Amino acid sequence: MGNLLRFELRKLKRQKSFYICPAIMVAVLALTGFAAVFLTRIGQQLLGEAEISVAYQSSGVNFMLEALSGSSFEMIIGIFTAIFVCCDYENEIVKTIYAKGYSRKSVYASKMIAVWIAASIMFVVVEIFGFVFGTIFFGLGNIGDIGFIRLIPVQYLAMLAGVAMYYAISSAIRRMGFSIAVCIVAPTVVSLILSLADSILKLKNFSLANIWVTSLVPGVSSATVDTNTILMCVGASVIYILVFLIAGMILNKKNEL
Repeated sequence: MGNLLRFELRKLKRQKSFYICPAIMVAVLALTGFAAVFLTRIGQQLLGEAEISVAYQSSGVNFMLEALSGSSFEMIIGIFTAIFVCCDYENEIVKTIYAKGYSRKSVYASKMIAVWIAASIMFVVVEIFGFVFGTIFFGLGNIGDIGFIRLIPVQYLAMLAGVAMYYAISSAIRRMGFSIAVCIVAPTVVSLILSLADSILKLKNFSLANIWVTSLVPGVSSATVDTNTILMCVGASVIYILVFLIAGMILNKKNEL
């Protein structure tokens, strides 16, 4: 297992997408900040300083909390996961690894850990740049109340759940182009279906769409989020991680090389 993980990490360092994807995230985040500033200034001209300050308030802290959504992190990390996972299958490197006596479980686990490490690094990069860009564009804001810090690990856990889903999809499909397409489209389709179910069921104080894996991070991207939402996000994230890891492992065992 240790040798496999070291192999995956060495491969990760040589992967171009490992550097390109976070660079794209940061670029998209910067564009999001510029767009927010532009729209704020337009709003100030049309509505006046007082009205727009009430309609839109941001800061380095708020922009950091919104950084994952503002950088298109979800979509880009899905693309990265598909590229990293499917590359070995398309190049038949996995066959060589199995021929050396490594089990499918070990290969699956080592790749998952490597993908999580890569996603964790990208997460840190996006959060740091989110704070920097937000401070440059909108000012530091009020950091006297450090309650917002508790949201960072919650967002991180929700991010890992999303990556586990993309990993399960990519491990099951094993074709780069198809995996990328499914990772981009499938979560949105499921979200739309759950939103439709919400409108039909008309549940009170509960939304199926809000507990879908791709809705967890946006749900905890505000400093004013309540404790119940945080606990729901943590619980749902843990469940999704377990479900996707187990489902992906089962599908991986059944697939032929």
